Amino acid sequence: MEQADKKQRRFFYGWVVVGISGLVFAVVRGINDSFGLFLVAFVEEFGWSRAAVAGAFSFGRAVEGTVSVAIGMLSDRLGLRRLVPICACLMALGLVMASRIDSLWMLYLSYGLVFAIGITGVGDLSHLPVISRWFIKRRGTAIGIAMAGMGLGILLVVPLTQSLILHLGWRWAYIALAVLAVVTIIPPTLIFQRERPEDMGLLADGEVPDDVGIEPDTTGGTQVRVRSTLREWTLRGAMATPTLWFLFAVRVLTPLGMMMVIPHHVAYLVDQGFDKLTAAFAFGSLGAFSFTGRVVFGSLSDRIGRVPTICLTYSISIIGTLLLMVLHDPSQTVLLWCHIAIYGLGFGARGPVTSSLVIDLFHGKHYGAILGFLEIASGLGGTIGPWLSGLLFDRTGSYTLSFSLSMAVLLIAVICAWVAGRWGRAQALTYR
Repeated sequence: MEQADKKQRRFFYGWVVVGISGLVFAVVRGINDSFGLFLVAFVEEFGWSRAAVAGAFSFGRAVEGTVSVAIGMLSDRLGLRRLVPICACLMALGLVMASRIDSLWMLYLSYGLVFAIGITGVGDLSHLPVISRWFIKRRGTAIGIAMAGMGLGILLVVPLTQSLILHLGWRWAYIALAVLAVVTIIPPTLIFQRERPEDMGLLADGEVPDDVGIEPDTTGGTQVRVRSTLREWTLRGAMATPTLWFLFAVRVLTPLGMMMVIPHHVAYLVDQGFDKLTAAFAFGSLGAFSFTGRVVFGSLSDRIGRVPTICLTYSISIIGTLLLMVLHDPSQTVLLWCHIAIYGLGFGARGPVTSSLVIDLFHGKHYGAILGFLEIASGLGGTIGPWLSGLLFDRTGSYTLSFSLSMAVLLIAVICAWVAGRWGRAQALTYR
């Protein structure tokens, strides 16, 4: 035990786990959020409506939600080091198939089905359960740092993708992204990732070895002492609580609100007169602020509590969307960058905090299955959001209605998160 403690003081390997997860998140999120760039290319080349093209993105989110419980269970059984390489290959296959499309149904098959299944197994459902085993007291910080990789991916991969499209064409851009996925995800996962600290003779960061652990209060900033014999939640047990269903509502409403904006962000800026490269760079710059938001607000949630942090970050997203709506001219450079800074901070902050809240409330070995169930909600919201925003644009010729609806939806999500936190607090006291 002394030797393990010394190893932890010198260097805690959990941060390597976080770093590799961050790298994977960067590649996955950067490729996924590049869809908006291909949307513009598809509309120009094939003449498809924006709703039809965005529908492929929506279909992909529906597929993710459909397979998420099964993927979560596979993550619990197989572990990250087996599941992630398999799904990375599937993800790359979907991108290669997308490079050969010449009809709308092929886009739905390649991107909406094959790529979507692959990305489900490479992302949160595999990595967050592993990180939660390595970190307890600083769980929000660790998840925030790992998910900050998503912001880095938006910052680097999205502009890179736009350059590839401009210089090589969108077909070869998809091939390049497939190669990027395989090379950057599979080798680091196989070589460096570790499933749990016990495998290396270590303790989870923040665990106290006297059978007492420290868990953050999910509704405030204080720390409460709880025994290590906390209820081991199963998916069935969690589904019997109102807390999970309020979290389900949050997970529906969040992507519904955000995805009414994100896949259409580049197209909106192009409509306002910005050139495509500037629009892609602006969207990519969201990643820099997203990176900061994930780290800062993930750490803040360890200090002031998950729910207050959620309320703060969603409010920031609402303000950022409002700034985008009043942006109507390429000369409004200051307004553009105010929007990018504010919206980017909120965009990056929500994921780590909401995921940490779920893990805090439903302790146990079945994180993957529970998170997988909540991905059904995310898939539902992510399915409706992009398609509905495109449909409203096709009907009205403007994004004003869809962006306004986005803000209203995020406000309702804040209320649901607050209620979930209250129920979760009562639930923790019941089972302690």
